Amino acid sequence: MSTNSSRNKTAPIATERKIASQLHEVTESVADTDETADQAKEIAKTANANAEQAKSIAETGETAFDREDPEELPGGIDPSSSPLDFLANCRQHRVKKHLVDQGTPRKNRFRALLVMKRWNEFATKRTNGSGIFWTRDDVRDALTAILGKRPHAQTLKRVWDEMVALGSSDIDVTERRVSAKQTPTEIIAMDIETAEGLLEARYHHLELLDSDGQVTGGVTPVVSRTNMAGV
Repeated sequence: MSTNSSRNKTAPIATERKIASQLHEVTESVADTDETADQAKEIAKTANANAEQAKSIAETGETAFDREDPEELPGGIDPSSSPLDFLANCRQHRVKKHLVDQGTPRKNRFRALLVMKRWNEFATKRTNGSGIFWTRDDVRDALTAILGKRPHAQTLKRVWDEMVALGSSDIDVTERRVSAKQTPTEIIAMDIETAEGLLEARYHHLELLDSDGQVTGGVTPVVSRTNMAGV
């Protein structure tokens, strides 16, 4: 009797665990589907922006970059060198509104920004002090801290891609090999001066993003011609 009773008690527990596991898988699947939909919207938005830019170039022969004047920045403040450098130096709550709360969600771009701003905690420092780099393990650790849980594999991939896009010419995507026998590891590398520049907060007082997270009418000081991601 006691054996049967024990089995009867164990069966519901096993069933509950199985259901919980299935619910977790469904939740992950739904989250992944939502991110895929967001990504599709972002691609469409980017395509429209590129089409408008192409039309402008055809009509005027110049781009927004050609019309931009870094000297409009007051007080000798340095213009930014990439979308990453620009966003990292604006007020974070306004950047969050700009990337996440307004229109098409760009959650993974904001996550990428947070990972890169927290380089001192999660990036690997070069032994000679000249720079830093992120491996995928570094990014996974950073996202675990930011999200409060281990990131889904697809989230990790998308955040990595956003880091590459945001960093533009400020970063170098290369490979690292510790020994001849080791398989090369892809890394995102940055020199230490650029990394420290992400923490300067040099645009906080310029209101380049308004309280709703919208880019204001003034100059947007991103000067790199090789940007892969707009702000």
